[in-house]
Amino acid sequence: MENNEELNQSLRELAKGMQEATAKHQKEVDQWWDALSQDDRELAFYAVSQRIYTADLKEQRSFRGAIYGVFGFGPEMYGRAMDCGYLSIHNAIVDGNNLIEMTSAKNLEVIKDGLVTSWPEVDTLSLRCSDGKLTVKINKGNDYV
Repeated sequence: MENNEELNQSLRELAKGMQEATAKHQKEVDQWWDALSQDDRELAFYAVSQRIYTADLKEQRSFRGAIYGVFGFGPEMYGRAMDCGYLSIHNAIVDGNNLIEMTSAKNLEVIKDGLVTSWPEVDTLSLRCSDGKLTVKINKGNDYV
């Protein structure tokens, strides 16, 4: 039991140290940004936005592919890219692209218990979320399936 408590205490201390390091790094980044000239802030914004566009929209890279291949970083930036929110940005873009493709689909297959029911030539696929409920409406001609 004592070993578990020691391990838990060590993990709490590690987590606290990581939170403090992240907060310190964020403060340093904010100070760096504030010290940039307007021209340098604009260049930095443009450079990062262009790379996000290239990685996530144009080339549709994975998270790692974006960090390593487009941004040119090594594994040392993986955690930092997550800390600054880029993983959330990347996933939101990928999810948005997937939604666009899905709502543009012209064929629908419903699979239940290994049986496939197909509806070719779907006119409209609309997704609505209200009151926390997701409703999928599929328009085939003038009828909803």
